[in-house]
Amino acid sequence: MYYSDSMQGQIFCCDYPSLDNQRIFVKVEGGGAPDGSCLDAQGYLWNAEWGGSRVVRYTNTGNVDRVIESPSVQTTCPVLAGPSYETLYCTSARVGLDKPTGSDGKLIKAETVVSAGLAETRFAGRISR
Repeated sequence: MYYSDSMQGQIFCCDYPSLDNQRIFVKVEGGGAPDGSCLDAQGYLWNAEWGGSRVVRYTNTGNVDRVIESPSVQTTCPVLAGPSYETLYCTSARVGLDKPTGSDGKLIKAETVVSAGLAETRFAGRISR
């Protein structure tokens, strides 16, 4: 399981469903803060960078695999959608921007097919410790 700490500029991970073995997955470089994420079919993590104008794909070892620049300054949450889950969409925000662009606060769609994704699944129960 992955989760972001935007203030620390880090993405963490831990074992699922136990939540054991919590550790730093990656320290984000490049000026943006890690925000929302999704996984693709290869197990790679796509992370939107608030203030970074980009969505970054990380390998399962935390290496940058791909960067997609965004017309929006504040990307917030990516998702792989469409018939084969290979189109990247990302929400964005306008909050706190002195001069928002025409893309800020909108849903953004990548211009090219990016990667095969996975259908979302709902959590079906409680985590017991």
